Amino acid sequence: MSATRPQKNKVSLVPIDEKERLEVLRNYDLLKEVFGKEFREITFLAMQIFKCPISAITLVQENSVQLISSLGYSIKEVPRHSSFCGYTILSDDVLIVQNTLNDHRFSEIPAVKERNIRFYIGAPLITQSGHRIGSLCVLGTNPKKVTKYQINSLKYLSRFAMNLLENKRIEIKQKLAEKNLIKEKKELCLKKEKLFQYEQNVFCNILTIQVLNEVNRSLADIYIKSIKTSSILVRQEFNKNIVLNDVELISVKSFNAAKKINSIKTFYRNLDQNNIQNTNMSQIIDTVNLFFLDKIKNHDIQYNIVMDVDPKLELECRPSSIVYVLLYLINNSIKILKYKKCRWIELLLTEFNDRIEFCFTDSCNRFERGLFHKDDIKPMHQFNNQFYFIDIKLLSNVIDRQGGYLKFDKISDNTNIIFVLPKRVAS
Repeated sequence: MSATRPQKNKVSLVPIDEKERLEVLRNYDLLKEVFGKEFREITFLAMQIFKCPISAITLVQENSVQLISSLGYSIKEVPRHSSFCGYTILSDDVLIVQNTLNDHRFSEIPAVKERNIRFYIGAPLITQSGHRIGSLCVLGTNPKKVTKYQINSLKYLSRFAMNLLENKRIEIKQKLAEKNLIKEKKELCLKKEKLFQYEQNVFCNILTIQVLNEVNRSLADIYIKSIKTSSILVRQEFNKNIVLNDVELISVKSFNAAKKINSIKTFYRNLDQNNIQNTNMSQIIDTVNLFFLDKIKNHDIQYNIVMDVDPKLELECRPSSIVYVLLYLINNSIKILKYKKCRWIELLLTEFNDRIEFCFTDSCNRFERGLFHKDDIKPMHQFNNQFYFIDIKLLSNVIDRQGGYLKFDKISDNTNIIFVLPKRVAS
């Protein structure tokens, strides 16, 4: 292990399988790891067996030899071309140098000339694939003869050290795999969150366009009524009651348009913040009705709300999320109900000791809404108009975030979706 290439009878320090050996060595990736007491115990035993002051476990890199565990030797790395271990990995046999001054390969290297090393013995660390990646070696300051028992003991310790290195490699690989898995899970959660936000924003944009269209119609009606009323007043040919009715109608439509615009702003703000607030069920239903009540009436859809809850009951919840789910369901229903003869929507709210249950039903066939399960006889491909399908995963995601759950009735032919929220009464 040390610096100046010997001048006599140079031999190649590169094994035939050097390229593959280095690739195997890279798989261990042990250079940044802190090696434990097991490796120190091995080097200590090796020292005791040979009664020498220096012992080390090394890895032979492309241009250097790194001492990953050593006793009696402070240097952590030496050039490969002037090392003992560079020769050790050339064979499966134990390399023995009884007197370094008498071996032309090592007599001029710094370890011999500067550190007075006179004895070296090293057993290669051989992987399961047969590649020699390093050595377990012992060095002394006096020439020494060794016994067969000592040689066999060193071979045994080198195999034991290799097993520890292999276990360390597997441990590092598992830690890296776990780290990558955690990273992948975080990335997947982030992608799911982005997808959820995207789907939510798409629906909100569609909903906003629909509400703004209704607001535009209301403003158009207001404009027509105001022109008509102005014309009557200019000609002074008017009936007082008619004018008053028109003015009242303009006032009501203006007020409703302003409420709808304000509701959109509030809904978006709350949805973006998604904070837990103290809210009663009546406020939630009023917000939902404000968005769609006119549209439901225009399409002659029977709309029934049954509230088996205390209207004044205030809950700790994310009201914007509940409004979002109800708006999604009603909007989806209107899209298909307007083309049907039988048109009805029903929303039932029921209060229990520990939960609030929302039951949404309509006159649509649940198969038309994509609500299938494995026991259904009707094949799914018969209902391939996914424009009307309900995104159960999206809605479940919203409800799950409030500690609730969402399901659909698998027995009923009609759309029947139930979502349940924990009953957390506002203090």
